[in-house]
Amino acid sequence: MADLTHLDSKGLQTFVDNDVDGFMNELEAIRKDDPAGVRALQSILAGRTTADTLQENQVLAIGLMAADDSVNGSSLISKVKDSAQSVDDIFVSQKTLFKDVDRDLRETIKTLLKTQGTNLSSIEGEKLLDIFSDVDGDLGGGSGGGDDS
Repeated sequence: MADLTHLDSKGLQTFVDNDVDGFMNELEAIRKDDPAGVRALQSILAGRTTADTLQENQVLAIGLMAADDSVNGSSLISKVKDSAQSVDDIFVSQKTLFKDVDRDLRETIKTLLKTQGTNLSSIEGEKLLDIFSDVDGDLGGGSGGGDDS
């Protein structure tokens, strides 16, 4: 991890290029099927089948119980699916958040350091807050301008 005990452009750029970018890549990988056969949560939720799961419920393989609520099978499937969807929604939110963090850190490096040199310590906090307004919105603190792409 980059040394962020003092804010300089090189340390911040290293953090963005290595740590933030690496985390975003890991988030992306979590949401993709593994070639070794492990299916991603979003694939399961979408009902995508494989040759091994063609005749099964994609969310939870409990056989005929999945369609029968006399033994609460369909209710169980519904609750498991809701929980799985909540986890996938977190992945999507984290992807949005860290894309905004990445973009805003790069903007900080590019824009503010043009006028401040390599040291960020003299930059007013208000300028940083303006740049990170979309991150604040992603975290539920305001109306951020981030997007899901």
